[in-house]
Amino acid sequence: MTNITPFIETRALTHIYNEGASFEKTALDNINLKIEYGECVGIIGHTGSGKSTLIQHLNALLKPTSGQVLVDGLDINADKKALKKIRERIGLVFQYPEHQLFDLTVYKDVSFGPLNMGISKEETDVRVRESLRQVGLSEEFYEKSPFELSGGQKRRAAIAGVLAMRPELLILDEPTAGLDRRGRDEILNHIKALRDEKNRQTIILVTHSMEDIARVTSRLMVMSHGKIVCDGVSAEVFDRKAELLESIGLAVPQIAELARRLREKGVGIPEGVMTSGPAAEALFKLANEKGLI
Repeated sequence: MTNITPFIETRALTHIYNEGASFEKTALDNINLKIEYGECVGIIGHTGSGKSTLIQHLNALLKPTSGQVLVDGLDINADKKALKKIRERIGLVFQYPEHQLFDLTVYKDVSFGPLNMGISKEETDVRVRESLRQVGLSEEFYEKSPFELSGGQKRRAAIAGVLAMRPELLILDEPTAGLDRRGRDEILNHIKALRDEKNRQTIILVTHSMEDIARVTSRLMVMSHGKIVCDGVSAEVFDRKAELLESIGLAVPQIAELARRLREKGVGIPEGVMTSGPAAEALFKLANEKGLI
């Protein structure tokens, strides 16, 4: 059997804040995970569960107390000279990334990262146009000040700035936080588009929102008290691990919960229904089969 090295792997990853002090806190406790190229992975958990600490280890913003983080089988903390290249491969978009917008125009702001990497102006232009297209910002936005944009547009411009550096892994930490419904839909639709492109982007989405996870990800990791307590196909986790999620204070998406309860009542809703579109299709099909419409 061929041994395929995962893109991202952690081995017994542990991180203790203020180690040795009376108020030390174990934020990550023996985390073992593997993420392959092209996966779209959701990470959920309450505040303090370890989500943000985990993702900051994936490009060495934080160093492990013990354990390893590997990219293509190489320990990213073993060679300081390799860190710059690692960070170019892994793009991390923090909460409220629009707070980092600073330049006079959207085009210049998105250009900053590639130019800072030493990319030529010609190649940077290609990357800027492509990344703005990927987040749905057309040429009419290029010369606008980023501060004139709506909340959702600012968020998309900030994400484009990371995409322009062409990371192989895009990590999004609470990308819809603070946005209204329209802004949330814009961001999620464009994350889905990145996921679905021919050369699909490897994505990690960190969020408190079960609905966001249900709409976008195919795999779900659940964190609690610094541990991964569940890791599986998103639909199966919501269908079959509802009690586990509830025990750690997380709610199943409303549509997934409704579908589960209907199945318990004998209504033929298939497993894996998590969002309103598939739920409506399943109910329409069922009503048609019963001769109700």
